[in-house]
Amino acid sequence: MSTSYEDGRLTVVLATESEQEQQCLRVLRAAGLHAAIERVTPTGDDPVVVVEVPCPHRPTAADVTAATRRITAELHAAGLRTDVRGTGFRAPSA
Repeated sequence: MSTSYEDGRLTVVLATESEQEQQCLRVLRAAGLHAAIERVTPTGDDPVVVVEVPCPHRPTAADVTAATRRITAELHAAGLRTDVRGTGFRAPSA
């Protein structure tokens, strides 16, 4: 089964202090990015901020680097610090 990249989204997973999560969302959304707090562990104890960037083709290392730089630059400009915990790709729902 092949992956359709049309309407796909490159994801960047960020860890931040819990008191900064909502502020991170506001900054990222103001920059035109889709961002949400998700619980990715089975217990849900470690929420992370997941940011989605449109990527209509198979993501390259350059795409990942550009998305990560854009996201961290927006947050740093607002005085927020986060740790990038990973990246991925979400294909559109069928």
